[in-house]
Amino acid sequence: MKKWLDDLKKLPEAKKKYVVWSIVGVIGLILIIWWVSSITTRFKQIDWSAAKNNLNPPKQSEEWTNISDLVPDITIEELFSIDKENSSGEELKEDIQQESNE
Repeated sequence: MKKWLDDLKKLPEAKKKYVVWSIVGVIGLILIIWWVSSITTRFKQIDWSAAKNNLNPPKQSEEWTNISDLVPDITIEELFSIDKENSSGEELKEDIQQESNE
């Protein structure tokens, strides 16, 4: 091991970087493979039917009804008409041209 480190010290800087990044890549690949295999093992251990039965979505309560009453009902058409008005910019162009002519 010591001889290998001595040989590594004698290498040029670029080759040292290749060696270090190769080692980092191999270790990273090993860790990713280990992580994926442990995830698959954990997913196999989950009892999905019990997990599905434990899901309790919130029921609509009086509080949610009051909140939904406060939110105005906006239709898609209203949203698009507002966007078109704001994005056209024709009125602004006309105002700028009028100001430059004066």
